Amino acid sequence: MKTLLVTGYTDLQTRVSAVCNISFLISSSNEKVCLTSTNGNAFDLDMFVWDEDDTKVRVSRAAPGIMDLVVDYQESILTSSWAASPEPAPDQYVSYGGVHLRRPTSILQIPALVVDGEPHLRILRGGPRKFSYEQPKTAPDSKFDWTDFWKNWAGAAFFAHLKQDLAKDTDWLIIDCDANVDRELVMLLSAEVDVVLLLTELGDGAKSEAYHLGRDLRENCPAVLPVPAPVRAMDEIEILEKSRDHFQERFSQIAPERFAPYWFVQAEVPYVSYYMYRHLLVTRQHISKIYVPLYSAYQYLVEKIREATDSVSRDENLNAQTVAALLLDARQRVQWDVFISYSSSDEEIAIRLRELLRKSNIRTFLAGIDLTQEIGSQKWFDALNLVLERSKVMILLASARALESNWVNHEIAEFVKRPRLLVPIPLGEHELPAMLTDYQIVSWDGDLEASATIRRLLELVLGGLRATASST
Repeated sequence: MKTLLVTGYTDLQTRVSAVCNISFLISSSNEKVCLTSTNGNAFDLDMFVWDEDDTKVRVSRAAPGIMDLVVDYQESILTSSWAASPEPAPDQYVSYGGVHLRRPTSILQIPALVVDGEPHLRILRGGPRKFSYEQPKTAPDSKFDWTDFWKNWAGAAFFAHLKQDLAKDTDWLIIDCDANVDRELVMLLSAEVDVVLLLTELGDGAKSEAYHLGRDLRENCPAVLPVPAPVRAMDEIEILEKSRDHFQERFSQIAPERFAPYWFVQAEVPYVSYYMYRHLLVTRQHISKIYVPLYSAYQYLVEKIREATDSVSRDENLNAQTVAALLLDARQRVQWDVFISYSSSDEEIAIRLRELLRKSNIRTFLAGIDLTQEIGSQKWFDALNLVLERSKVMILLASARALESNWVNHEIAEFVKRPRLLVPIPLGEHELPAMLTDYQIVSWDGDLEASATIRRLLELVLGGLRATASST
């Protein structure tokens, strides 16, 4: 299976239009394509593949997508028994040792973009997790921390599982990723794909974000194809010529060496206002409606992508055993610096505290956000206990409601079984239980401007982390 990542600093409409047109053209050659997106919304991509049919888009977004697979992966890492003789996996799951992961192939969707009735293009839906099986999610998820996922959850293991399952019946995996929003994810994915298509402005030079991203990508990926998009019509050919000379001078250092000078000219994606305001694919239009320069640019671009992928040789032998080894590493990596114990009534303060700690690179766990299982279920309980076991410091938002909570008291009891730092933060006017008065108490009301208190809290947490590290 060949893998292509499409990214860049061009506008969203141009990038998404390009990835959909490229996917459709490749699938038109009777090659099976899986198209997905890592973007938090991905609504524009959905509009393209469902022919601007709002009803079909809503139905599609009510079904599981790639973010549901990510959450399922995290839950499995936390709750799997990892037994020597694991239970057989359900039909829609694959077993790697003792962990069961949902098959990406079990949730692929066949969009409106079919060729002669053959579903060669399939979609692994991007955007937010599904709301329910009946209706689409109305509120967006918070921005997903892909860097944390890759570092602490062995995100490469998830991607290996994705490729291993898709490769059985897919010729191409094509991923849309917005460098404006997720530059770090672009870098992480580039180490896992064959080719990166980097869309950028024709006038971008050595100081542009696209140029520096391209140079960084060459360190990770076998082939990077920088392509100008969109390119507006110019009355003065001399200006266009100088812009192309400038692009050749800078970006030829990034493109594959075997590509001829000025190869990108035929691949330039022209600006066409009609397609900038509609979710229509020029590659699907009737011959009478086709804007030939745009259609020809996509055709040529697909040729160069094929040429680049054909020359890539990766020493990659993905099978269930290699993925299982990566997943075992994921299990061992899953640890947290701070566990915040709190009542749901204090969640707003807990979220502010989490963001404060994360700015200091302190990995923080909030059960209400990070655990997606049904509260009180056995899976939820098992995951909670594993996180408590693997957390180094606990911060307790000690409101009256929290101290009355059975779950909060369970969290405290589990955490203090081993000598670790617990920091109570009283919220409201009430007495703390005697056992909490033995700990270093910090008074904080959630005010992010209280710099002295915040410094004190960070000093305590960092000291607790150092003490835990020295004892292991």
